[in-house]
Amino acid sequence: MKKFEFILCHELVHVYQMEHYVEPYKSDYAMLEGKADLIAGEIMGCPVAIKDHGLSCEKMKDYEGHAIAIVENGLNKVNEQVRFYASKTPGFFPY
Repeated sequence: MKKFEFILCHELVHVYQMEHYVEPYKSDYAMLEGKADLIAGEIMGCPVAIKDHGLSCEKMKDYEGHAIAIVENGLNKVNEQVRFYASKTPGFFPY
């Protein structure tokens, strides 16, 4: 059940992001996903895996690049990388 609740929370964070901070996120899909995971984890009270795998978040700033990175590296590595990227970018999404 925790996984479903986490996904639901993640998606509700996206709703908030799009209502209040749409412009910054249009240009950075990696940040959009990374911050949503970090905030959902905080709300749920469960830590999320964060790791620097050395993947280029620059290449994942658009949806297509993000999708290609998942195919090439796997979903878990990409999720951990975008969370790492988002955690190192303070002030991008104040809440």
